[in-house]
Amino acid sequence: MQNTPNARPGGSATSGVPADPAPRIRLFWYLLLAAFFVLQLQLPVRLAGGAFCLAAIWAGISSLNRLASVRRYAKWIAGPLTPPAPGYPAPPAPLAGDPETARRITAMAARRAWPVGLGLGLVAVLSFSVVADAAFYRVNADTEDCLAGANTEVARQRCYDDRQQRLQNIVDRLTNRLQSTPAPSAGPSVQPQGT
Repeated sequence: MQNTPNARPGGSATSGVPADPAPRIRLFWYLLLAAFFVLQLQLPVRLAGGAFCLAAIWAGISSLNRLASVRRYAKWIAGPLTPPAPGYPAPPAPLAGDPETARRITAMAARRAWPVGLGLGLVAVLSFSVVADAAFYRVNADTEDCLAGANTEVARQRCYDDRQQRLQNIVDRLTNRLQSTPAPSAGPSVQPQGT
């Protein structure tokens, strides 16, 4: 994309040229990799992956927003069929009415958007992992401690069996609590009066 003389490198509302999405896309992938690697560490440190996941979600959504802005800009410079958006100046003279440039810009934005979308799906899965670790922190931390001291396959299996039993106890307690909670009543019943 060409910048007009008034445009800053990051884009400007007054120039009409959208911000370059490439730096934000790179930031998204760096944050996704950082989250992935931090989630491979032992618990309490693993929970820090949640911050990386949140930052990656922000960077991914921001990247998709910038790519959408680039696509809107490409449609705008395509020709006279698309009127300028409010607040956008006329397109630069070499780009005005150039559908080929608009097509290339739109194709570039589409090529960059689908990997970011897939990456956001992966971040959602990683975020779920962090939430599960936080929800069952004590069980997971005890299991990791047990596995660190387990020297044989039998000892490792005992650690996993203990974890499974503790998780089942948690689920049973929640189920019993939900079943013992009385259903909310609709209020006093009113009998119709006969005539």
